[in-house]
Amino acid sequence: AGTFPFSSQGFKTPIEMAIPKPKNVFRIMAYGDSNTEGTQEMDWPAALHKLLQSRNTPERIYEVVNAGVAGYSSYQGVQRFLQEWETYQPDLVLVSFGWNDLPAGLDQPDKAYKPASSVMVHILRTLVQYRSYQVIQHHILSEGLRERKEKAQSRVPLEDYLENMKTFSDVGRQQGIEVAFLTRPYRAKTTKMLKKRGWRSRVPGYNQALSKFAEKRGEHLIDVQQHFEIETKGLFIDETHFTEAGIAEMAQYLIHELDAQGLLQAERVNAADGTNAGM
Repeated sequence: AGTFPFSSQGFKTPIEMAIPKPKNVFRIMAYGDSNTEGTQEMDWPAALHKLLQSRNTPERIYEVVNAGVAGYSSYQGVQRFLQEWETYQPDLVLVSFGWNDLPAGLDQPDKAYKPASSVMVHILRTLVQYRSYQVIQHHILSEGLRERKEKAQSRVPLEDYLENMKTFSDVGRQQGIEVAFLTRPYRAKTTKMLKKRGWRSRVPGYNQALSKFAEKRGEHLIDVQQHFEIETKGLFIDETHFTEAGIAEMAQYLIHELDAQGLLQAERVNAADGTNAGM
């Protein structure tokens, strides 16, 4: 937080969000992984924010805040959302996960890990300065990783992924926050992705499960991968991150879909008293 390109509030944006949120602000928060966070110079939430500025009026000012974090799975994403929604009161939340959920964890899923105590962190930071400790740790961890690899499972198994999506949805419904789920985009055609070795072959399955989840529960879904399935040349830096052209395409596509689903006109309902809080 406070280190470029992150705001003092810990988001990858130059926007400092007013608390409490002004009545004329329509706040969109985008939760996701490195595809959402983007590079230091560019990201699709910023491009979406820029496009929406032409629609600003004194009665409605659009804010798009990048809450994406490189390396996050849906588990970390939903934990962050649970810590932040009450403070920042978003009108609309965009949710894009399903890549980092798939790689193998170290013998247990993400939800099983707990942060170390501040005392333990201090001790480890002191020990790691000594070469002898580094050598011992290298041998211990190397042996441990070999053993754990045999028992490894996905960081976020599919049932946990869908439970995380349900948590986003449940909080949104309870608090009058609109939630739109985004399928996770990648460069390869799905037919080729399914033939890849290892966990990548299962990424399309998470997108498919998300689509079914949204249809069954009547959730807003934006099928980003289906859109990029048509043409990806020049739109991806690598297998899963956008170029500048890809970011522009993503922002334009989101504007189209958000308009089509009426999500940019929706007024947030205050769950406590049933009144409109958007304008």
